[in-house]
Amino acid sequence: MLAQSFHFTEILIVAYLHLYFGSASSVGSNTVDHTADSSYYLCAGTSFSNRAVEINRQLACERLHNADPISNFPAKLEDNRLFDGAPDALIVWPIMNEETTYRTRVPGKMRIVIDLDCNLAGLIIRYENAVQRCIKLSSNAEVDSTGPDLDTYKGYNCSNTFFSSAYVEETIAKAVNTFERRLPTIYRNKFPKLGYCRSTKQRTFSWPLLVDHTPYNSGGRYSRPKSFTLLIIILRNCQELSNLLCRILSEYVY
Repeated sequence: MLAQSFHFTEILIVAYLHLYFGSASSVGSNTVDHTADSSYYLCAGTSFSNRAVEINRQLACERLHNADPISNFPAKLEDNRLFDGAPDALIVWPIMNEETTYRTRVPGKMRIVIDLDCNLAGLIIRYENAVQRCIKLSSNAEVDSTGPDLDTYKGYNCSNTFFSSAYVEETIAKAVNTFERRLPTIYRNKFPKLGYCRSTKQRTFSWPLLVDHTPYNSGGRYSRPKSFTLLIIILRNCQELSNLLCRILSEYVY
């Protein structure tokens, strides 16, 4: 329906720099090669490649056996019911993002989970009143087709930040609705932002996608998000923007 009403021909998702607060250390020579892995751990839109997880597992293991008595981490996982069959004692360590490792007192929400022998149990997200286990996405090419049925995850991979198709579709609907209401008076410092495709002289407009998959609220005085990925919706065909920067994930399972 949206495609018919607005003649959408493409969706372009541009990865903006994500801002992380607090101090963290660069992984330096261990910087993750994003093209090396075909499977990821997905934590509410933030993904971690296998190599990034391994770097953090090794760091957690090292700190487990050389713990700083005044440090809050490594710490014991209070409730390990998310990990069926795992040992009674599981250890958590903050995992920041693909490019940095935890060094200070600002741990964020995501944790890598290991046992006392440093075996990886998985990744979790700690919310104020709940804990959610991250899912592991694997390419269908890596999965035995004769094995048990697995769920398929469909969405967009933007520089290793994942957005589900459902979230993108909901965002488009909200963006279009806001665009229609604000078309006569588009705000200079608020979204949606109007753009222009010079090759075909057609309009575009943009809208933020948030890493935690929450809807962006354009109201209020300070409405520009501090960390986001930009969704550009093309109103007419535009060859300049024909190459998608984010590939559609149709063959990832978990």
